[in-house]
Amino acid sequence: MSAVAERRASDQTAAPRGRIDLHRVAKTYGQGRLAKTVMEDCSLTIEPGRLNVVIGPSGCGKSTLLRLIAGFDQPDAGAVTADGSPVRGPASDRLMVFQESALFDWMTVYENVAFALRAAGRGSRDIAPLAKDVLERVGLAAFKEKYPGQLSGGMQRRVELARALINDPAVMLLDEPFRGLDAMTRGLMQEYFLRLYADNPRTVVFVTTEIDEAILIADRLIILSNVPARVRWLVEIDLPRPRTVATLYEDDRANDIKREAIEVLHEEAMKSFRGAFRERASKEAVTAGSK
Repeated sequence: MSAVAERRASDQTAAPRGRIDLHRVAKTYGQGRLAKTVMEDCSLTIEPGRLNVVIGPSGCGKSTLLRLIAGFDQPDAGAVTADGSPVRGPASDRLMVFQESALFDWMTVYENVAFALRAAGRGSRDIAPLAKDVLERVGLAAFKEKYPGQLSGGMQRRVELARALINDPAVMLLDEPFRGLDAMTRGLMQEYFLRLYADNPRTVVFVTTEIDEAILIADRLIILSNVPARVRWLVEIDLPRPRTVATLYEDDRANDIKREAIEVLHEEAMKSFRGAFRERASKEAVTAGSK
């Protein structure tokens, strides 16, 4: 059993960690004429240990949802709770992997992975087996002395995952973690991620813009509406695991889900397009009237 898995097994008698609740949440950025309400009256329950994938139109509030769960932002109305407690700020039980690399360029792979545990005061004897284990699980044990700049994009993403996993969070939040990777590397990263999840299930909220990726990964698919964001559509991805892209193409249920999801996404994208057109026309009218 891996070192991280042993830590989780030792806590099996405790209540499952990782339940997230949003109750009628609203969030606005900016003030006055520049104010933009990104989320309004949004309610959602995320059960412990499930792999949730969030998808929606561009700019609909997907990243805002993650930031509210992580505690980086606070709602203007409503409540966000983790295991029944209000989310008032970031915490080690809710960790986020960002779109852009957040690795420290001046640290080796090993030092990057061990950083959070060192910052928490853990000693080298405690850290070493955990770091060794997690680097082996992401296939980077042989690269522990390399620096981020010496790694490919896919390898850097694996270091990011390892750095999150070593902390054994109850909730992992991933904001388009494979964005910008070529198709082959992205496919390999999906396989790595699903293997890691199978070894150590936990609550995951994974944001993507790729519907095929969403269906491949998810236990449950969450589609957000156009801004202000609400939950537009929820569907259980009741397909057997392990899954591959090839098998999904041949699965009638997967294709049905994909068709329905594309229809919903198209409806919301058109709302976004029409809203942007009306906003531009309104601004032009105001400008013309002031002349």
